[in-house]
Formats: sequence, C-alpha cells, structure tokens
Amino acid sequence: FFYFSIAMAFSVIILNRILIEIFGIEGAALATLIVVLLFNTIKIIYIQNKLKMQPYTKNTKFVLLIIVVLFFIFYFIQFNTSPFVSIFLKSVLLISVYVFSIVKLQLSEDINKTIRKYFSK
Repeated sequence: FFYFSIAMAFSVIILNRILIEIFGIEGAALATLIVVLLFNTIKIIYIQNKLKMQPYTKNTKFVLLIIVVLFFIFYFIQFNTSPFVSIFLKSVLLISVYVFSIVKLQLSEDINKTIRKYFSK
C-alpha cells in the first residue's frame, strides 16, 4: 500500500496542475475526488484478488441509498440563521436521522451493538 500512497500523491499533484488551470479551485476538489475514487477502487480490487475478502455486504447498498436520500433532503433545507448555526443544526439533524435509520433498519451489526451497549443500561 506504500506504493499506492506514492502513486496517489503524484496523481493528485498532476491532476491539480491540470484541473486547477481549467476549473479553478473546483479543479482541486475534482482532482481529489478522481484520485480518491480511483485508488479506493484499486485497493478494493487488490483486497479481493489477493486476500479473497469482500469488504461490502448486501446492506451496503441500503446504507448508500440512505446517504443519497438524506443528502438530497438536507441539501434543500435552509435555516434562516448564521451559516455556522445552520451548519451545526443540519449536521446534528443529519447525524440523528442517519443513525436512527441505520439502527432501526438493523443495517450494521457493529452500530447496533454499540447503541445497545450504551443505551441499554
């Protein structure tokens, strides 16, 4: 994985030089997105082929669906307060709804165990 990290660093530098000229600061974000997606995909394929392990379960699709739905819901919610208060409120609400959904639908055994451990007393 050391070589993946080195390749990732060089890829970000090269893509930043190219995409910042074209898109400005959004180019830096795009370069980072491309590199992270590409190298995470490579790592997943590597783990599958070398270690014969699959890091995802069938519940992963449902978790991703919840994330996408919550993103679109909270993207359009606006609070008429200062930006910092708005970010705080959206974050607290988003985390609460996300954790509640994951626990209620029992999509993560680890999260359910942790919740039971702290709230069953």
